Amino acid sequence: MTQVQTALLVTLEARPGKEAETAAFLKSALPLLNAEPDTVAWFGIQL
Repeated sequence: MTQVQTALLVTLEARPGKEAETAAFLKSALPLLNAEPDTVAWFGIQL
């Protein structure tokens, strides 16, 4: 298992009425992240 040395916490706040569009944008990034060999973990949390 790869030991993670560095992490990023990125917060996004969708504009009113753009919540679904923002969520779709983040979901669409998943294939790109999975193809990136140096990305060992990625989490998206909607509050």
